[in-house]
Amino acid sequence: MAALLAIPQNFLLLEREARQVDNQETWSKISNSLRRPLLLNPCERKRTPADGRIAARQVDMSSSAPSWYGEQLVVYPDSRQAAAAVRRVRADLKRCAVFKVPKSKRAESYPAFRYKAAEVRVGDDAVLVRSEAYVRDVKSWTGWEHYVLARRGSAVMVYQLSDAAVNSEAQGRRQVVRWARAMAGKACGLALPELPQGPC
Repeated sequence: MAALLAIPQNFLLLEREARQVDNQETWSKISNSLRRPLLLNPCERKRTPADGRIAARQVDMSSSAPSWYGEQLVVYPDSRQAAAAVRRVRADLKRCAVFKVPKSKRAESYPAFRYKAAEVRVGDDAVLVRSEAYVRDVKSWTGWEHYVLARRGSAVMVYQLSDAAVNSEAQGRRQVVRWARAMAGKACGLALPELPQGPC
């Protein structure tokens, strides 16, 4: 079993911001759990597969706007396992292109979500995703979120950004892609004795 990799503090792009003191308008959360699903989770799977990951960190940011954005880095022992994790999400994007929320309190207002994916050039493998929620009260699809799921070697990164966090969709797309490209380069510097060159 591979040793666990210690991701340095403030290694993630949004981490310094998230470590600032929260106030009544903004909130943040940082998690190093290996069990959290990937941020891009179109089928809303509650369980994380035993996929061999050796390090993980997730940053969630939200405000009273309401707006939210997030960052996640997951490192695997090798690129084969990282690629398998990306393939699972790609399959879910097709399987749950329109996801009907099971009957619950949330489903009363937002009974469905839909996802549209496109290829994007980041790292070794990446997809740019736009999601929308169906709002029962207005009977239409509204709002959006952008995600980038990318792999660089054995590192998988996900970025998420909601519409209220930026001024336009174009800006939202550019931002998540910019974040993912920055982390795709930065992740190569992580290393273990077993992986002296890092996950790339």
